[in-house]
Amino acid sequence: MIFIGSESRGYFAEEFATKKGLTFAYVEQSGHISDQVNDILEHGTQDFMIFDAEQYIDTASDLASEIKRICVTNNAKPILFAPGYMSDSELIVEMRFAGINLFITAVVPSEINDQLEKCMNGYVEANGVEQLDTYIKDNAASIPLPQQRGNIIKTIAVAGVCHRIGTTTYAIQFAKLLNLLGKKACYIQMNQTQYVEQLTSWSDLEQDKRIGKVTFEGVDHFYDMEKLGEVLYENYEYYIFDFGTYTDASFNRLSFLEKDLKYIVMGVESEEITCAGPFLSSEFYSDIHYIVNFCENTSETMSQIANLMDEKMPLTHVPSLFIPDKYALSGTGKDIYQNILPIDLPEDDTTSHPSRFQNFKLWKKGETQHATHQPFPGKRNRR
Repeated sequence: MIFIGSESRGYFAEEFATKKGLTFAYVEQSGHISDQVNDILEHGTQDFMIFDAEQYIDTASDLASEIKRICVTNNAKPILFAPGYMSDSELIVEMRFAGINLFITAVVPSEINDQLEKCMNGYVEANGVEQLDTYIKDNAASIPLPQQRGNIIKTIAVAGVCHRIGTTTYAIQFAKLLNLLGKKACYIQMNQTQYVEQLTSWSDLEQDKRIGKVTFEGVDHFYDMEKLGEVLYENYEYYIFDFGTYTDASFNRLSFLEKDLKYIVMGVESEEITCAGPFLSSEFYSDIHYIVNFCENTSETMSQIANLMDEKMPLTHVPSLFIPDKYALSGTGKDIYQNILPIDLPEDDTTSHPSRFQNFKLWKKGETQHATHQPFPGKRNRR
């Protein structure tokens, strides 16, 4: 068995091989699979090859076709290591069309090991990936071919450059807005903050511990990452993922980058700009949207932000919203978010449902606001 990728990512496979008495080796990671072909083939015939999807910047179709060619040459069975990927993601669909059917998509170590063992002991080949096969069968008409996906949006990822920058606030606001406008959206906690678990300590909320769900203020929150595979088969139109802070050890970069829409929440303080550096200086993050939080939308400030963001300015948003309560929305906030979210949203007559949009407005310097309710009394909202 060989693992194509870094040792830090493939340690689970190495441990599995040692436990089973199998020979094991690594092939150094690279952004292009074509650069790894010779090194892979030098290992000769293999039973299994595990390809770490995180490393590649190749297109899904190119990656699938190259993996298939390599494994035919080496007479090996390919396993794609793609934690956090959904069944209808472009990469998974491309692999299926190329005849590659062994995947590790779990994000929790125990489930990763379980999926690896089932890939290698013949269980998947004999029985298929039950949820994956059922999903594809039930949704065959609605899952587009990879070349037909275009700009379909279903998953939205939010991450912050540092703690207390507003990541959870914007993730909740996105889910709240989509739900209020007739779209079925949920919030998924993809971090270690235990925000959702804390919600339950403040109030007796509706819960479904079987799947790790808490419902609060009309939003379904999911907190158990071991149940993520089941959550992704729930009937939601949009999944909002809160990845917390990208510098945290728990941050899953591969899963974040795989999402259809990606947002980085940042600020304009010196330390916040420094934390945003890896994103602003890299061409790898070319399709990420940026939300500049805790900032007034003045001509002087916008000029400074334009200089900072440079070529990333077209995907930069400065909402200038003061959000004392992450679960409250107003008509003004709705209009601003419709500019941030490139999703065709239905028109909503807020006058006929005045209670649906609680009152907050554009923040102005020196102005104070009072939340209509505060689920965490005394806590700041820079989450």
